[in-house]
Formats: sequence, structure tokens, C-alpha cells
Amino acid sequence: MGRWAALGLVLVALGCTRPAEPPAPLPDDASLRAGLARCCAGADTYPLPVVQVVESAASSIVPFSRAVLLRAPYLQDKPGARAALLGGAQPLDMVLIANRAHLSGAVGVGYFGHSLLIVGSEAQLRALGVWDDPAVVPYHDRIRAGGMAIEAVEGGVRLANADQVMDSDASALFRPSGLSPARKRAAVIQLFREIGKPFDVHFDLATDQALFCTELINRVLPEMNLPITTAYGRKVIWPDEVAATSILGRTGFRLQTYVEGSPTGWRKAAWQEMAVKMLAAWQ
Repeated sequence: MGRWAALGLVLVALGCTRPAEPPAPLPDDASLRAGLARCCAGADTYPLPVVQVVESAASSIVPFSRAVLLRAPYLQDKPGARAALLGGAQPLDMVLIANRAHLSGAVGVGYFGHSLLIVGSEAQLRALGVWDDPAVVPYHDRIRAGGMAIEAVEGGVRLANADQVMDSDASALFRPSGLSPARKRAAVIQLFREIGKPFDVHFDLATDQALFCTELINRVLPEMNLPITTAYGRKVIWPDEVAATSILGRTGFRLQTYVEGSPTGWRKAAWQEMAVKMLAAWQ
């Protein structure tokens, strides 16, 4: 949802670097899991009239806030971080993105604010048996030029390259489980068919004529059981809650890699460190 999973409903309410510094001591796993089970509560605390006023201008606010760059994203132009996150990525892997470099992320609630699905390379799509499908053929040149993920952003559903995926301060890659080869093929084909659909600036699951980021994932992979929450009278899916419930084993996604950046560099980190960041963002 670009950081607009939070901003759309809350502002809707208003190569090589040295490693980053190691984190402070972590809480025990049981405490972190208990915290994650309560994650993302209280996102709809703004008065509804304020939400309605801001939302009336959402079609202008969303692209503006995303376009304002406050600083360079920490993982941008970090070949090592890209390799760590995407080097082993497979079709239908989900990437959650935290990015406070853009105005939309800086004022949003929560830690992760955007999500996307990997579709993979030409070789991976050939191996999956979908390269010559009519839904994929129009994108051959763009895939060969580096297109490797599909996301719903303010301009609509698009094929994104690695540079766009790495427009991030921190990212986590999750892998779907329990999918047969036939189901994977069908999901990837459906994902390509969604390209060009408008972005849903109102973040409402009740409509499918326009999509926000987690809605796209839920539409393509409903069996992953993403958590649906009601906020401001509509059903939404918060990226942070997707991460939390996945760590707790309540979705079909399993965490593979978490990479976080800082002003001094980047590092691979454990789920516990990711959980601390998420919980702090929701306090």
C-alpha cells in the first residue's frame, strides 16, 4: 500500500558499505510473539469527519506525498543488500517494504508500508511454464530489461525492476507455502493480468476495480489467509499485520530474509529485530 496503507486511512485522517551498528539487547521471544499478536491495533483513532475531509482529496495527496523525497532510501544503491534480499527470490515471494525516505512513509503509521510480489526472471518464468502464456508475452522485453516484481502503487498496478523494489529503508521477503506447481502458474498468470489496474486511493477491499498493495496480494493468493481488519468502516489489510501474523504462523507466508539499512550501512537481521521495529512503530 505504499506507506499509504497507513496514510490512506490515517493521513486519510489528517556497492559495498560497512555493516550498520548491532542492535540493543532484544526482549525474549515469548514477549515479542505476544506483542505481535496485538500488533496494529488503534489505527483508526482519528475523528471520522477529519478522515472524510482528508480522504476527499486522496487522489491528489497520495501521489504528492509519494513524490516528495526527504532523503535517499537506506537500501538504495546497495548491491550487497540487493543480493541478500533478492538473490534467492522465487516467483510469488512477497516483499514487505519500510520506507521513511518519502513523505508518505515519514508521516504514516506503522513500520512496513508497502508490499509486492516477485514474478522472477525469464529463466524462472520458463521453468514455471508461463513464459509463453498470452498474459506474460507482452512483458517479455520489460522482464528481459529487469522487470521482476508486480506491485500496486499510486500510478496503478505495474511491473517493477530491482531498483524500484530496493527503494526502501528495510525489507522482508516471505515465501508462500503449500502451493502446487499448477497453482503457482495460475497465480503468476493472474498477477500479470492485473497490470494496469488503477490504484485504490481509498484502501477499500469491498471494491476490486482498483487495488492497493496488499489487496493485490490477497486477490492473487487468497489461500495465504492475509489478516483483514476493519478501520474507518472499511476492510483493509495492514502490511505490518501481514508480517506479524506470518511470523506467528497464521498465514501461508514464511519469513526468509530481513534486511535493514541505516545511515551507516545495511545488515541482515533476525525476525526478532524486525518485530522490535514493528512494535515500536505502533506504540
